[in-house]
Amino acid sequence: MDINKDIALQLDMPKEDIIVLDYGSDSTYDEAVAVKEYLGVEAREKETMIVVTSKYHSARSKKIFERVLGDEVEVLSSPSPYDPFDPESWWKHRNQARSVLFEYQKFINFYLFQR
Repeated sequence: MDINKDIALQLDMPKEDIIVLDYGSDSTYDEAVAVKEYLGVEAREKETMIVVTSKYHSARSKKIFERVLGDEVEVLSSPSPYDPFDPESWWKHRNQARSVLFEYQKFINFYLFQR
């Protein structure tokens, strides 16, 4: 988490606007639940949040956050520009291919069991 905070500061985000949640998560779903708890259950005017994650994980993370947060929050997804993942040739690189295959397995799990 400190790395992400440092990056935000380097990108000139005001320090007072950076909130780091201490939630001890094991999954994207747990992260979404922690964000929902932080935001509170009461519906204020609609919030918008940006989920920044790896390129291969951005679609599923957006779906998970949308499911957990419902209509209360508009979820935007922005894959990190610093992620070395190459969507044009991922199958040529063992680590990237592994990441894509695991991500597809997790997508199937999400649609079958978490929806």
